[in-house]
Amino acid sequence: MNASGFLVTGGTGSLGSRVATRLHNAGHEVRALSRSGRDGTVKGDLLTGEGLEQAMEGVDVIVHCASSPTKTRQTDVEGTDRLLQAPARQASRTSSSSPSSASTETRTTLTTG
Repeated sequence: MNASGFLVTGGTGSLGSRVATRLHNAGHEVRALSRSGRDGTVKGDLLTGEGLEQAMEGVDVIVHCASSPTKTRQTDVEGTDRLLQAPARQASRTSSSSPSSASTETRTTLTTG
């Protein structure tokens, strides 16, 4: 796959960090989503949706590795829903009302870990 960018949720966790490293070593541009926004990551929160749209700018593929043993429904179900909704919200803000841009396609690839 020749994608311009990957976003790895849970990119600082056990699974996500391994996935991000493998993608990076394969030559892909990778962003690791982290609640803390520590060095080398992009800040975003699946529980609130804060920062997701910005984190997805220029991303073609989302690899969803984030999970929580204590907030399973909020992270795994509602967080996944926020991930799926963010590209559509972003596209609706950036699309123009001119006839030449009447068809705006939003493509979301979701891979769960």
